[in-house]
Amino acid sequence: MGGRSYTNYDLISDRSGTNGTSTYSPEHGYIDVSTHFYTAALTVNASGPGSVSVYTLEGLPICKDKARCVVEVDTETTVSVIATPDPLGRFEGWSGVCAGTSGMECDFTLSDGPHLATAQFESTLVEELAANIIEYAETNQRGNTQSYYDFQANFWVYDVGIEQEVLDEAWIMAFGSFPSE
Repeated sequence: MGGRSYTNYDLISDRSGTNGTSTYSPEHGYIDVSTHFYTAALTVNASGPGSVSVYTLEGLPICKDKARCVVEVDTETTVSVIATPDPLGRFEGWSGVCAGTSGMECDFTLSDGPHLATAQFESTLVEELAANIIEYAETNQRGNTQSYYDFQANFWVYDVGIEQEVLDEAWIMAFGSFPSE
């Protein structure tokens, strides 16, 4: 099988010397590579609570639902990059080759060189908790002070795993301040 292949597309010319698009290998001699497709690297990252996927335009997944996708495809291939927020996440936008795209899907054609796109996500946990706190206080018809301690106790008893700082931030978002004791 083996033999070494030597390639320098800028300097090696074919035997007639007419162009610079040949490759020499001991097994095959000079080979015209003017129609060869070169590969381009694409890295897509999810920043925050979400994931990214890369698909062909035909809808075939190349990388699906990951925090980071690193793929190589032929240059001049058009791919579709999709951002998907987690249940408590919100898509905020793109940076890199998808910057300025106004949706969670970005289609582009890869050229030579590496490409990078990052989907930005923000957590909606505090907003969801604030809505739950308001609903809890209204449903139980209790004052802010009693609801505050009941709400904290419910999260501690059921061991939801939400940190005190997050609960406090949600409470302030819901009512504007902490209850006086």
